[in-house]
Amino acid sequence: MPVLTYGADEGYSEPGVPGATNPFPHQNLHADVYSRLAKNRIAGLSNKTCDFEPSHNDVLYSHRATYTRRFNRDAINPKILGAYDPGLALGYSAAGLSATPRAASGTVLDATGKLFTTPGNLVATKGGAVSSAVGLVLLPVVKNNEVFAQWLTVGDTDLAAGTKYLVRATDVNNWIGIHRQSATNLRVERDVATVITTERDITVPATTPATGNAMGIRLSGTGASVFLNGTKVDEWTLNAAAQGLAGTQAGLLLAASGNVNSLLDCFEVWSLN
Repeated sequence: MPVLTYGADEGYSEPGVPGATNPFPHQNLHADVYSRLAKNRIAGLSNKTCDFEPSHNDVLYSHRATYTRRFNRDAINPKILGAYDPGLALGYSAAGLSATPRAASGTVLDATGKLFTTPGNLVATKGGAVSSAVGLVLLPVVKNNEVFAQWLTVGDTDLAAGTKYLVRATDVNNWIGIHRQSATNLRVERDVATVITTERDITVPATTPATGNAMGIRLSGTGASVFLNGTKVDEWTLNAAAQGLAGTQAGLLLAASGNVNSLLDCFEVWSLN
């Protein structure tokens, strides 16, 4: 039975394990950003706006069910194609034991045991993983359709436009992604053989925070949907060129014109079937 621990953000520990037993020692799961992530997860998987406000328990349960094997032991939800929470970085391979900041490493695993491909080493820090070079940070999620991918932009301002979030990618010249083009605009772009084209411009409220947003893209058949903080903000039929992209990776593209030391925050890819 879990026991309450006063002063812990998540309010619990597990008996019998020496030392800190919080599987998310560097995350405050009561923060608004994790509520947005949980709401966006619900919205993206159901393909509609989340019509209720998740409680703190809903957020905590959803996050733990996605990012830790503590209650699944050696199994993980088969619909999770990829999931990464830097606050649990080392816990994936250590049965959920506490993660601590570590030096740069060429081996960065997600919650499913998949290896990230990066342009340079990543340094796991408190609540983030900092990339040391521009380029692609990709995870081989195997599928490129019937998927929902989302990212939590905790570390960097969305408005810098230095990071693009990719749902379907082959390499630096072939991908579909999203980024915050301005305070009031989400832009979906496709890059087909080095030709970058705007797939969709989506108006968002000017009151949308400059950072700490959950942004997601759902690809199903020939259609696409975009979700922001639990709201379905657009849906359309993909351009034929975008439909033809065959990439089976997802992740980030860090631009030279943006913040090189971009943070890899919470990142998920789900199978829809």
